[in-house]
Amino acid sequence: MQTSSHTAAELDRILDGAKLSHTSASSDDSASAICVTRAVIVTGERESFDPAMFPAALATIVDKPFVQHVIESLIRQGITEFDVVPGTQPEKIEALLGHGSRWGTSIRFHLPGPAGSACQIIRRMFADDESPVVFVSGERFYPGSISLLTADGTRLPAAYTLQGVGCEWAGMAVVPGSELAGLAFTKSSTDLELSLLTVCHSRGRTIEVEASLDVTTGARLLATQRRVLNGEFPELIRHPGDPKNRVWIGRNTTVPASVKLTGPVLLGERVDIGEGAQIGPNVVISSGCVIDQGTIVESSLVLPQTSIGEQLELRDSIVSGRRMFNTRLGAALDVPDEFLIGDLNEKLVLHSASRSLSRCVASVLLVVCTPIIALTWCVLRIGGSVVTRRKVVRLTSQRRQGHAESLSLISFRGRTGQPGSTMSRRAVWRHLFCELLPGLIHIVRGELAFTGVTPATQKEISSMPVEWRQLYLSSQAGLINEAFVRCGTREPGFEREIADAHYAVQTGRRNKRNLTMKYLRRLFF
Repeated sequence: MQTSSHTAAELDRILDGAKLSHTSASSDDSASAICVTRAVIVTGERESFDPAMFPAALATIVDKPFVQHVIESLIRQGITEFDVVPGTQPEKIEALLGHGSRWGTSIRFHLPGPAGSACQIIRRMFADDESPVVFVSGERFYPGSISLLTADGTRLPAAYTLQGVGCEWAGMAVVPGSELAGLAFTKSSTDLELSLLTVCHSRGRTIEVEASLDVTTGARLLATQRRVLNGEFPELIRHPGDPKNRVWIGRNTTVPASVKLTGPVLLGERVDIGEGAQIGPNVVISSGCVIDQGTIVESSLVLPQTSIGEQLELRDSIVSGRRMFNTRLGAALDVPDEFLIGDLNEKLVLHSASRSLSRCVASVLLVVCTPIIALTWCVLRIGGSVVTRRKVVRLTSQRRQGHAESLSLISFRGRTGQPGSTMSRRAVWRHLFCELLPGLIHIVRGELAFTGVTPATQKEISSMPVEWRQLYLSSQAGLINEAFVRCGTREPGFEREIADAHYAVQTGRRNKRNLTMKYLRRLFF
């Protein structure tokens, strides 16, 4: 095969120097180029390397799912109609792409029946259609120029193939519709691809390229990630950053000065990196992730809303929530301990549902107990000022965008319970009338929960030991606290810290229920 200069120059402008070679074509081939506006994408007939993590089409490359990169690359080249034949988990692919309105295109989904196949759908779609279409794999794609494949309109089908790999398809071809339908008389899309390449070599065109976007295995996914981060496919990275040092950092991402970043590295939006962590090379950490202090991450992909624990080493791995796939071993593992690897989505969903329920219950109680609150205020008003406000820190789990990071905690005449005080039924009843009932307004606003750690001021938090401070700040503050229920103290001190720490590490529905029951028993028994 020869490499004609005009095709190499054109591809250089698109792919920043990617090398290719193809079967000889005359210098005036571009005069006979044809226009292609339709593409068919077959996704997920083969199983993903880890089906429990994601279907192949939704495997993340840098910061977007594979199929979204495919769609956007083809749209930039003038494709306006897409036919997607999804295999596994089609509902997720359809939810991601929709019907193409956000790109100003049309996307149609064709679902194979229980006894059907992608090839049967292709035969029905293109049986009587002579116009050329772009045929794309759902697991491997080369974002090259369609015009190179159609430069000689009389020599179709034309396909990109991988250089030095024998007869391996790079994932994109241009084929007359009727011929694609004829080739689709095969058992699977894999057989269809092989038949297509045979025809391209015999009477069509092939263009060799060095590499393509490939998500067929975990190792190939990480290798593709490295090539993209190193600039082989520059149009795929849209993040602001430092391309020279190959470091990209998204908005609202926290990177302390003690963190070591070794490019290529891409950090998504709202990523929180702990002190002393080492990130890179060849690392992508997606949006909403937390990497704890002292952790080392190399040659890995961390998918959105995943937390990686303290002092861990993560290499050659793909992590999504509690699921980890190691590419060297080719094995996947569900990690049961959330202190090692955790799914922040689980916490967000449970926390959101719990907070919504708490706010509804608090609203009802506030309406029902308004006469009691008013009567308490009137009785206490005889002795002077009643309402007191204490400025406490609003913890991360209860902050919302646009809200301040502190709140004025309302109570009647200060707080009940002092250091060294003994627990009594009278103290609990006083807490009910003077703190819990007036504080219902904070639960309605979503600022506090019914149960949680003791609300603390900025000064109190600053004086906490470092380990306890980090745990405290990631917890949820509430009106009913372990420290008060156990020993009657609400003031800073060793007893309160131990009790709050016990609650924070065991927080859950069962723990909240047990603390509420302890409080009620203190009231009535």
